[in-house]
Amino acid sequence: AVDFGWTSNRGNFGVTGALSYVDTEFTSEFRNVEGDSLKGSRVPRTPQMTGEVGLDYSFLFRGGWTLKTRLNARYHGSYPLDEIRGSPHQDEFALYDATLKLRSPRGHYELSVSGLNLSDEVYGMSSMARPFACPGECYALTSPLGQFDQVITSAIGRQFVIRLTAKL
Repeated sequence: AVDFGWTSNRGNFGVTGALSYVDTEFTSEFRNVEGDSLKGSRVPRTPQMTGEVGLDYSFLFRGGWTLKTRLNARYHGSYPLDEIRGSPHQDEFALYDATLKLRSPRGHYELSVSGLNLSDEVYGMSSMARPFACPGECYALTSPLGQFDQVITSAIGRQFVIRLTAKL
């Protein structure tokens, strides 16, 4: 993992970022609920490559009011959603966020407006076989879970947040 950050001499502009490569796999004998050996398989819910870049800029107005802006982009590589063979995979995706903060001269009041996941990306976080859902006639416990209906837990899409903070 590599992290970086830079701030201008005046302190009103900054760039931050991170890049991470994770090569995770089951290195010893591990059996999933179906009894399959996962040795050598990728660990689920773990993208190999992730990255993030953020830009900050602040404006100082007359009277001491400050407006801060932040733009952020995050990248996630593809990853398996479960340790069951044949389970769904999440494709690579990017998320974009933006924030505006207006702060009073002494910091007693702050109004912020944030847009999270502005690209409205709905991505999978995990998956599993739907409980009690069985394809055809599968009354035996030996039916592979990959044949069952799959349920995917997903993140919510675009969000907007408005926050007013008062320190009295």
